[in-house]
Amino acid sequence: MLLLINLGVTVCHAQQSSDVAAVITRIQGKLQVAKKSSSEWLFGREGDFLYEGDRLKTNNQSLASITFVNGIEVKVNNNTEFIIQPSDISDRGKGNTVKLSVGQAWSRILKEGTKFDVETPAATVAIRGSEGDIKVRRNGHTRFILYHGKAFVENQFGKVDMRPGTKTSIAVGSAPEEPQAVPDTESETWQETSTMGAKPKLAIAVEKPDAVVGYPVRFRITAINENGSVLTTADTAIRITSSNGGLAFSEHAKGKDRHTAMTIKLKRGKAALWAFALQDGSSVITAHANGYDPGMGRLYTFQPSKKNLELQFDNGKKLKLKFRR
Repeated sequence: MLLLINLGVTVCHAQQSSDVAAVITRIQGKLQVAKKSSSEWLFGREGDFLYEGDRLKTNNQSLASITFVNGIEVKVNNNTEFIIQPSDISDRGKGNTVKLSVGQAWSRILKEGTKFDVETPAATVAIRGSEGDIKVRRNGHTRFILYHGKAFVENQFGKVDMRPGTKTSIAVGSAPEEPQAVPDTESETWQETSTMGAKPKLAIAVEKPDAVVGYPVRFRITAINENGSVLTTADTAIRITSSNGGLAFSEHAKGKDRHTAMTIKLKRGKAALWAFALQDGSSVITAHANGYDPGMGRLYTFQPSKKNLELQFDNGKKLKLKFRR
């Protein structure tokens, strides 16, 4: 079997797709967003992409929920301001960092192995495979509650390891206090309001997130409920696109009938497609459907170092690729 793939390089947009960090999943009230290197605040909309360097803020009657490409769900309370920090190249795909200057944010890690760091004026909260709530006052005083999983809090004055069901407080210029058990009266519930509560989600799993331009990469879309279980009754129509139009999609590994956007239907809560990169760099695959939080998956692609490649699939079949420039 021989597949000829013509490689073309297109000019990247001014806002690089590699900077795509998250998508806005829900807004109650108004969410304002200032793009990197801009002083203009614009109103965000559900489904908008967020980029590294973007600043976000809510007013006193607003809440918002965002989902990071790396598998982090964050809900933002009212009167909150934070920045999505740029990632080091070595950390791309492994996690995210935000700088929370004031307000409150609840977070949950959806993807095992993902790191989420929250920098505040008083300390850095390092969340690892867990669920927690951070509140920062105007004077920088920080309070962190860990509900599930692992986390640690540190600054130049000290470090504490957190256990589930504990809290710590940090004043600016002081070491984190030793963790204490959280009384039931102090557990936060704002993130569970009717408009911000649990909602079915779409999850995207990319089998090989690093690939050659034109190389067929399989990815799977799954509908999951708030408990993380597959919604086997879901037969929803899903719209598949990419963040920069840099990917084409097909139901076939050979690339037959490719489209830069496709609508497919879930079967028992699952579906699978093939992605083909049209240019090198980073692209984000997105899945949207009515009644679901969108799903995202990142794909890094590069130009081939060899003219010919032979691929072997799980079923033992082989595919020879001959690249042309």
